[in-house]
Amino acid sequence: MEYNSDDLVEEIQSVAERTDEDGAPSFRAFKQHSNIPASTVTDRFGSWNAAVEQAGFEPNTATDKIPRSDLIDELRRLHDVVGEDPTGEQMDEQGEYVYITYYERFGS
Repeated sequence: MEYNSDDLVEEIQSVAERTDEDGAPSFRAFKQHSNIPASTVTDRFGSWNAAVEQAGFEPNTATDKIPRSDLIDELRRLHDVVGEDPTGEQMDEQGEYVYITYYERFGS
């Protein structure tokens, strides 16, 4: 199914209401509570933060709060799951943390 930008913005807002989160829903919450693939949203808006801004929220800035060791451990786990260095899409769909988290923390 094809979604327009308004559909995606409404879905982000709906997930925020359904999950009762303060502010923007997390990427993980969206993946768990929406029938729309999260990758569809990030593809349309360029990033999760850009999407939640479009939906009228302040983006979460918790990436600096995640311990570096947790990010690396999760990257290793995902490597074992997919059998190679995971792609950004694999990180978004199967990982504990989304690709942008790693990009913002490590720069690539």
